[in-house]
This record gives sequence, C-alpha cells and structure tokens, in this order.
Amino acid sequence: MIFSNIRVGLNATLRLFLAFMVLSLINSSCTKPEVSVETIEATLGEKIYIELPSNRSSGYTWNWTNKQDVTLLDSAGVIYEVTKTRSSAEMGIEIWSFNTLEAGQDLIVLEYQGYKDDETLRARHYKIQIK
Repeated sequence: MIFSNIRVGLNATLRLFLAFMVLSLINSSCTKPEVSVETIEATLGEKIYIELPSNRSSGYTWNWTNKQDVTLLDSAGVIYEVTKTRSSAEMGIEIWSFNTLEAGQDLIVLEYQGYKDDETLRARHYKIQIK
C-alpha cells in the first residue's frame, strides 16, 4: 500500500515536471524582440542617415519591414562597415540612407532578422517628421 502511494506521487510529479517543461518551451519561443522608438526631424529634400549596430557574420541583418507602407521616404541605399572598436556582437554598423519625398510624418520599421528563419532579435521604429 505504501509503495503504490509513492508510485502515484512520482507519476504526478513527473506529469507536473513535463507540463512545466512544455510551458517553458512555449514561452521561450514567443519572446518578443527588443524594440526602440526614436523621432527624427528632417526638411523636404534632406537625406536621412540611420546607423545600426550589426554583425552580418552572425547570420542576422537589418531589414526594412514596412517599406510598402511608407510614402514620404525612399531608401537611397545601405552600407555595411566593419569596425574594430565595437564588441564581437556588434562587429560593424549598417548605415541606411533615405531621401525625403514629401512633407508630413511617416514611420520606418527596421528589424534585425536572421537570414534563414526571419527571427527578429531587435526592432527600431523611427518616426520621421518632414517639414
């Protein structure tokens, strides 16, 4: 009788442990990326430059994820520079440049995503005010 109670207790403990592990895995796969928001003021015709820490050898790069929604700006290009003064996680910088096309306010969303899985580690939101 005592041994059957121990066996039931072990089964319940094992089920509880497995449920905890499953919930932990689900929670870890649903983590949200680090997001920062910045406002940039510009005049019509001015070129805007945005510098982002990057390490392309890690399999991640910055992507403009809401380009189809932006009407007041257009990308003028992206340059990647390797620097020796940054940490190994940020071996370089990506410099994005944008041309202002019209006056008003728009939002640029840049996400640091993996090449293979599109996992987003970080996101930067830039509220652009063009006068």
